[in-house]
Amino acid sequence: MCSTFDPKQIIETLQHYQPPNAFLTEVARADKVPNERYFNDNRFNKIQEAWVAGQCALNLESPGHEVAVRLVEEEARFPDFRLLIDGVEHEFEVASRMKPNEKLGQEYKMRAKDKYLLTPYRPALGERRGPCWVAIAVHRKARKHYASRTNLLVYANFEANDLDLARVLQLSGAATQSFSSVWVLWGTRLAKVHDTGIFCQPSLEWL
Repeated sequence: MCSTFDPKQIIETLQHYQPPNAFLTEVARADKVPNERYFNDNRFNKIQEAWVAGQCALNLESPGHEVAVRLVEEEARFPDFRLLIDGVEHEFEVASRMKPNEKLGQEYKMRAKDKYLLTPYRPALGERRGPCWVAIAVHRKARKHYASRTNLLVYANFEANDLDLARVLQLSGAATQSFSSVWVLWGTRLAKVHDTGIFCQPSLEWL
């Protein structure tokens, strides 16, 4: 069954506004796909982005805001997803940032051949170097010079128990000005590091 699993139906469903939990439930339908395929088959890229979008939406809903989320149609190159927050629509672009030289798809291919393969778990390295890695993602997206000032969500896809958000902002510098707001998702935690007044929460973390 997994070998014939087609993500197209899931993606089409995710292109309609849904509450965060319903959206993530739809994303979870792809859990039956083996990781070595999920992270190496480009047809699943939008579902990976959808997981990030859903986690973002879920965090924004938790303080009592009414939130819905949807993917943008596949043929659209920009943005990646849209959020309805308290009736106001916001466009978001996603950037995923891993440790330098790490290739998740290749690792899962190796794991499929060797289920006892060990991967070093180094959250301290992520905490120390993570702000720099995230800032690089912000700078790269800023260099794309989008036609409109979208919101940027950086998915910090590396081990880190905590991130120095002030350091992320410092290292990102003027690149943040290319966006209406800049957010970081690590694990399932969400934080805002830059805002031009689009979102009312004043602090770095959305609490």
